Amino acid sequence: MNLLPSCQFPIRCSPQIAEALAMLRGLQLAKEILLLSASLESDALYVINLISSSRIPESELGLLISYNLEFLINLCFVGASFIPRSAKF
Repeated sequence: MNLLPSCQFPIRCSPQIAEALAMLRGLQLAKEILLLSASLESDALYVINLISSSRIPESELGLLISYNLEFLINLCFVGASFIPRSAKF
C-alpha cells in the first residue's frame, strides 16, 4: 500500500505529523530497495519517543506511528534515536 505517492506534502500539519510522514516515506523507500536493516534518526523527540514506546496514542499521529512500526517489523530494526538539530550539521 503506497500511502505517500511522492515526496510532496501539500497539506498543513503539525511538525510531528510531518516528521512521521517523512519517516514513513523513508521506510517505504527502504523496503522498495530491499534494505535488510534500518534505524531512524530524528530531531523530533516526541515522535522518536512514541516509536520507542509501547503506548501509541489514538490520534492521527498515532496512526502514522503504527504505519511506521508495521514497516519496521519487516526490517531488522536497529532503533530510533533522537539527534538534536545542532548535531545534524
